[in-house]
Amino acid sequence: MNPNLNYASFIKGQDLGRRTGIIDMRPIYRMLQSIPLMRSSRKWDHSVEKKFKIWLSKYYFWLEKTSIGIDEKESTNNHGTYYDVQAIYLLSYLGREEEARKYSYEALINRVNEGILPTGQQPHETKRPTSWYYSTFNLQALFLLAERSQYFGFDGWNYVGPKGQTIKKAVDYLLPFALSNGKDWPFKNIKEFEVNSFVRLLELAFVIWPDDKYLEALVILRPKAKLEQALEYRNADWEDNYLCVWSLMTNRQLWTCVE
Repeated sequence: MNPNLNYASFIKGQDLGRRTGIIDMRPIYRMLQSIPLMRSSRKWDHSVEKKFKIWLSKYYFWLEKTSIGIDEKESTNNHGTYYDVQAIYLLSYLGREEEARKYSYEALINRVNEGILPTGQQPHETKRPTSWYYSTFNLQALFLLAERSQYFGFDGWNYVGPKGQTIKKAVDYLLPFALSNGKDWPFKNIKEFEVNSFVRLLELAFVIWPDDKYLEALVILRPKAKLEQALEYRNADWEDNYLCVWSLMTNRQLWTCVE
């Protein structure tokens, strides 16, 4: 594969792909998190990793300099937030720590200021037809930005925007609707009010902000989340909770990880 996404999300009849294809590359951060753990293995091939770094350097150049990449970065919704997550992890893995540090601060501040209202609503997500899904989806990316900013010395979890916006308010805004199965949700939503992804965020929220209301909500919501997961992953006896894994890797222990 060439180090670009020139044909990602390609539509028949067009010459190139679309900027929206970049978000499909977002799971790369999980791999970049895992590589330091695998290096200790005798099976690890450092010569392959060296070539991989060269590939990623070229990919990041494409991401940063081309019109497709620039347009995605400038997106005000979840596409832009996940672009930032991807960029920070790439910079850090490539050894460009100071750039990653600066990027993490600026991205966190920008996405909170521009993507969250003082009430906690995420307006760029709630205007979508699947507003509940995208509100949760973007919140996952905000959590990842907050973790990265904290890693680099900035308390993104508790950053307060000029109008009082915070990530915690975004969690609290969604919480009553999760508990009521979307009752009185004031936005168009053509999908079900699934809570599995939101429960993963609540698990981490309880660690970051030890608020009893999160624990009480988890007791109510986890059975529904497990049922949703069982229906989605038939015959699979595991939980896909990468935020939980991240928490354990950074010496945080979530009670739901070890039940």
